[in-house]
Amino acid sequence: MGNIKQGILGGFSGKVGTVIGSSWKGITYMRAIAPNVKDARTAKQLAQREKFVLTLGFLRSLQSFVRVGFKMYATRQTAFNAAMSYTLKNCIKGMSPNFSIDYAKVMVSRGQSSAASEYP
Repeated sequence: MGNIKQGILGGFSGKVGTVIGSSWKGITYMRAIAPNVKDARTAKQLAQREKFVLTLGFLRSLQSFVRVGFKMYATRQTAFNAAMSYTLKNCIKGMSPNFSIDYAKVMVSRGQSSAASEYP
C-alpha cells in the first residue's frame, strides 16, 4: 500500500498496483515494476557487466578520494556514481572478455577545487 506524503499532488511512497513511488536525495519519483526478463545473458549485457565489475573493483580502492573529488560534479547522483559513470565511459579499453583500465585517462577528481587553489 502506498502512503501519500504531501496531498494528492505530492509524491507517494510504496506500491500502488504496478507503480512504485519513492524519493531519493529529495527527488520524488514513480516507476513501473520491472518486467521479468527470460534471458538476461546477451553478449552485450555480459560485456557491460564485465566492465562494471572491473570499474567497481578499481574505484572501491579509491573510494575516499572519489567521494571528495567528484562531490561538486555529481548532480542528482552520488559522487561515487559520477566517478563510475566517468570511468565506464572514458577509461575502459579492450574487447570482451579482455577489458582493462586506461590509467592515463583515470580521474579521482573532477571540476575546480577551490581548496587546492588557495594554497601557494
